[in-house]
Amino acid sequence: MTDLRRFFNHWKFRGQLDSLPLPAPIPRGRCTFVPHIYSRAEIRRLVSEEALNSTKRPRVIDPTTLRTLLLFLYGTGVLLSEALTLKESDLDLTRDVITVRRNAHARRRTIPIGPDVHKLLTTYLRSNIRKQFKNGNLFLTRNGTPVYNPTLNGMFRIVRRNANVVRFDGGRFQPRLHDFRSTFAVHRIAAWYAKGIDAQKVLPALGAYLGQVGLVSMNRHLSLTPEHYRKHLSAGTDYRDAVNRRNCPLVAEFLRNIEP
Repeated sequence: MTDLRRFFNHWKFRGQLDSLPLPAPIPRGRCTFVPHIYSRAEIRRLVSEEALNSTKRPRVIDPTTLRTLLLFLYGTGVLLSEALTLKESDLDLTRDVITVRRNAHARRRTIPIGPDVHKLLTTYLRSNIRKQFKNGNLFLTRNGTPVYNPTLNGMFRIVRRNANVVRFDGGRFQPRLHDFRSTFAVHRIAAWYAKGIDAQKVLPALGAYLGQVGLVSMNRHLSLTPEHYRKHLSAGTDYRDAVNRRNCPLVAEFLRNIEP
């Protein structure tokens, strides 16, 4: 194609052609990113002592802080930046609410927390590693400095490998810290379906809780929830052969999760 273009450009330059008689370029396919939805078994492995205490040399972030941070991300669905900028003064454990913001200049929002997150934060604030520091950021290093993204991501990659949490569905990236946010949303939607609640009617509330404007992102979370599709699949639908013929591991894994 390059040689042909040069040939036509030559004749166009000499005034023999008004335009290049070449086909329109093929549009590039749009790559859709699919977040990893952690199973509860994977989360238990990530916060296990074996995964968190796998090195003899003390790391910048102690295991107690890292465990609390991972469970906090899963239990609240907040953005990683919101968790890392959270101040101890932003916690109101009397009313069980926290105030989060993406950065120092972003708009704040106040969200409720459940009893499990309340217990998690209370235990962390009373831990030996945390009670020596007062005020400031909630999540701190061993030296009392704020936890930064690059350090945290590096440690998480080590913990993820130790916990053998690996993605085999053909996704572009291995499981990330940000995927806890999508996992929170999907598990919440699945819990609604388990209780017989129409998730589509309460999606706006979940969107407001997560600080997401519009339903595009929320519908995406809905599309990642296997329980949403179970009622649409009849018992006589033989979809396994079609999936195997297409050799699509991502779809195959998703359909396996749909099965009761």
